[in-house]
Amino acid sequence: MRIVIIDDETVICEGLVKIIESSKKEWIVEEIYTNSEEGLEFCDWDNIDLLLADINMPNIDGLTLVDILRERGYDTQVIFISGYAEFEYAKKAIQQKAIDYIIKPVSVKNLLNAIKKAEETYNHRKQLLYDENFIKNNIKRITRSFIYEMVFETRRISIAEMEQNLKFCMLENKSFLLFNFILDIEKRTLEQIIDKLIGDNQNIYLFGDSQPIYTVVLWGNKNTPFELDLIIKVIKDNYPKVIFGEAQTTDNINDLAGIFQELMVRLKDDLKGFNKYWEAEKERNDISNTKDHTYSIHVHKVVKYIKDNYSKKISLEKLSEEIYVHPTYLSNLFKKQTGYTVVDYINSYRIEMAKKLLLDSRNKIYWVTEQVGFTNERYFSQIFKKVTGLTPVQYKQNSFFTVQNK
Repeated sequence: MRIVIIDDETVICEGLVKIIESSKKEWIVEEIYTNSEEGLEFCDWDNIDLLLADINMPNIDGLTLVDILRERGYDTQVIFISGYAEFEYAKKAIQQKAIDYIIKPVSVKNLLNAIKKAEETYNHRKQLLYDENFIKNNIKRITRSFIYEMVFETRRISIAEMEQNLKFCMLENKSFLLFNFILDIEKRTLEQIIDKLIGDNQNIYLFGDSQPIYTVVLWGNKNTPFELDLIIKVIKDNYPKVIFGEAQTTDNINDLAGIFQELMVRLKDDLKGFNKYWEAEKERNDISNTKDHTYSIHVHKVVKYIKDNYSKKISLEKLSEEIYVHPTYLSNLFKKQTGYTVVDYINSYRIEMAKKLLLDSRNKIYWVTEQVGFTNERYFSQIFKKVTGLTPVQYKQNSFFTVQNK
């Protein structure tokens, strides 16, 4: 069972690690964070089974941290740790279905008992993976996620998990075809065209969104021809300016990542035809209104996506999928080139949009919260004050008097 600890006190983190290691159980502390914002951004939450979180932390407290994880679709188990035995905290912990609520100083017995309870749930969830009804009801999501991981190498997959996924997703003894193309159009539109043509006759996934490079993966029985020519023809008929790369097939799913890299290299030169497009994008999307045009294409694409989708849920994983790079690489690249973490930039841009909406006294704060992409009003208020130095209420009042006095 993989565990993450988030507590702003280093001593507490070290103590928790010692207790966990002393248990001699198969419990692994994957990461330790003393900053909840860093934990949200850098932790690979898809591979975390249990979170030990302090409730009282600056900026983003433990309760808000879990709210955000839930909003992003993570059902990571949680054990809360607090220096206060407050009823409201305990009540909120129950609402968030926390495994336990432990008061500092942490008792070895209480912590180990809480983690054992989490382990029982963890083992139950593992058994679900072998449940036929669960697999049947979630087969499309499971298959897409597995193929995505194989193409883009988002994490290491053991041989045992590989064999299990091949069996569950019915991908054993299948042939795979991978090709890519350049086209500046929304993914949703392309999917509708392809689905209408292919229907259920072909297993196909289209990766990429709001960007010119798309990757298509098809699979089927060996020695059965793919309907590639038909797909290409339909796309060409609708979008004559499309640029297709080469297509390549394999009978080994382990080859997909290598094929993807090879095809991307071959397609790279064709991107030159989109130079004017990229220059225009740079002009429209300068970060923080700076005149510096030295940012990479990856960073400009991330900024464009954030500005176009700030009112929706955005995660580092989603952004990395958009531009076909690993989340950690993207995070480091963005910080190096802009000086912002991805999370800080998203929040800063959302707050700028919120400030504009708050200028209208008729706009309620809870409505503004939702319009700029926050679903938790408390977290919105915390970030707003961090960026502006004022709470949303104070800013709204100040803006009202400023407007009235003009």
